[in-house]
Amino acid sequence: MGKILESSRNAAMISASILTAAGILGAANAATDSIFKYTNPKTGYYGIDNTAMSPDGDNSLAYFNEFDVALAPRLGKSACFSTGINLPHGAIITQLKVFYQGGAGADKPFVTLQRKPYTTGINNSVAEQDLPQSATRTATNLLLDASFTTVNNAAFSYGFGICLRNENDIFYAARITYTYQHAGD
Repeated sequence: MGKILESSRNAAMISASILTAAGILGAANAATDSIFKYTNPKTGYYGIDNTAMSPDGDNSLAYFNEFDVALAPRLGKSACFSTGINLPHGAIITQLKVFYQGGAGADKPFVTLQRKPYTTGINNSVAEQDLPQSATRTATNLLLDASFTTVNNAAFSYGFGICLRNENDIFYAARITYTYQHAGD
């Protein structure tokens, strides 16, 4: 009788081990699935620092770009700068905020967020506008074209640009806010 009881106990332990292993393997399979979708959309932020910007052509080579300060044209000059950006595939851009100072002058600082199809190279403007003048550091949200706010990295590349048109114009940073439902890109 003792041997039967011991065999039953061993069989129960083996069965429990198999069920535990199956549960672990099943959980691992779900955790490593190729698509991980969040139940509720998450908010993400993409920061563009002044040090990420590159001059956009020969006319933009006279400028200051100091790590601890900001990006500004040299006296009497105007300058444009741009950088590529990479947001998660499928994300929806919900806000573009620019931190800047816009000096008093005939021309205002100009900002653009573009997407460019790989097939044609013809830009679509996600956001594009002149910034209001401000004698001190300020932030402005740009108007977005909703028809271009869903990120599609398979079909488009994305870029941000700013033109500082007066010697007192200063670019500090920009922030893109977006929502996403999938982990990874």
